Amino acid sequence: MNRQKTLLLIGVIFLLTASAATVVPASNAATPPAPVIKVISATWYAPNSSAQVSPNSSYVPLFVTVEDTYFTANWQNFSISLGSSGYFNYSYVHGPDSAFVDYENVTFPAPTSGYTTEKIVLEQLVNISSGAANGIYQMSVYDVNNVSSPISAPFQIGVLATPRVSLVNYFMDPPVVYQDEKYISLDLVFANTGAGAYQNFNVSLQSTGFSVLTSEYHIPYFASGSTENLTFLMNALNVTGPQAITVSYGHMTYVINAYIHSYGTLGITSTLAPMQPGNTKVLEEFNLTNTANVTMYDLEIHLVSPSVISIHVSSSNPLSALTADNVTVGKLTPGQEITVTFLVDVSSSAKLESYPAQLVVTWYTNNSPQPTLQVYNFKEKVTPTVTQQLRNSLTFTPLNIAILVVIVVLVVALAVVGARGRKIKKQIEKASKKDMPSLEHREIPSEKKKE
Repeated sequence: MNRQKTLLLIGVIFLLTASAATVVPASNAATPPAPVIKVISATWYAPNSSAQVSPNSSYVPLFVTVEDTYFTANWQNFSISLGSSGYFNYSYVHGPDSAFVDYENVTFPAPTSGYTTEKIVLEQLVNISSGAANGIYQMSVYDVNNVSSPISAPFQIGVLATPRVSLVNYFMDPPVVYQDEKYISLDLVFANTGAGAYQNFNVSLQSTGFSVLTSEYHIPYFASGSTENLTFLMNALNVTGPQAITVSYGHMTYVINAYIHSYGTLGITSTLAPMQPGNTKVLEEFNLTNTANVTMYDLEIHLVSPSVISIHVSSSNPLSALTADNVTVGKLTPGQEITVTFLVDVSSSAKLESYPAQLVVTWYTNNSPQPTLQVYNFKEKVTPTVTQQLRNSLTFTPLNIAILVVIVVLVVALAVVGARGRKIKKQIEKASKKDMPSLEHREIPSEKKKE
């Protein structure tokens, strides 16, 4: 019995020894274990930085510290996957050609013992979509050298700093705007009260009542806790009433309600006396009516005529020539009508034609920084005198001479024919008188002689 137990024990030991003999060679022939990678830290902007990023950020550096434990010298390609959220896109900064590539190339030295642990910092630029929300996002580091079975190490990174930009104030200069007014300034004040910076902050204006002269502002980096003062120049168009100015900033809009006031218009008619060369004190009368709903102040009315037609200046007051062509009216209320007259002298050398002239009127409305101007265009017509009309009618042109000669010939011919006719008639009458016997010498026989 003891002998059998001893033989059984010897057999078990033999089998174990044979098994060990077959396992050891297999262990020596196997490939070294695959590298083991893990992420130690992941930060924005710099290694060990605590700064956070916000949505709509561009080219933000992401630093990932990777620890790699390997058992033999190997060349590895590391890639960072930013997950499938769709809020990120990126390119690596470092590569074999110092260009943007899809992975980081790393060559490891041979381990001095059974394995070696190395640390490497991967860096890349990341663009974060404006649609990204505050939160923690899952990412991974891949050893893409092991194509058949890539090794990955997950890590998390946060998008925790959200900007909050708002239009906090605005100023318009001048504060009261009139139609067709030029170079109006609109100052906008923006503040970022959020925890994160706003990158690529753009501001523009749109309006149907104003022509915007300033192009869109582009601010690459709008820091948290800061303000931005932006000035736009605009021209008011020839419109009146309420007008909307739309401010587009970031992904938001704000509507500023402005009002364009009317500067008023004048209805102008004229009555001009006939003008002839050499005339003096010719009356020109103008009727002005305020057709707007605003009151006009400090009206200046100027008559602008050609050099051959001048304002009449009294010889007793020659200095009146300095102001004779200007009439001043203090105020003209809506619907009010005034008549302005000028006396003009016409030069004797004036040609017989219509001369262009203008009545220029300027005025102010309440709070308007500059005067409004309106020009009334009309014609000053110089007509001929009676002497000039006769002279013009007797002007001997070749055509007139030919017609006159024809008329003279016809008259002479008619006169000759008429005279000859009268002479022939007289001759006929005379001849007829000679042939007819006279009743005084005719004897009538009496009855007695017949018997």
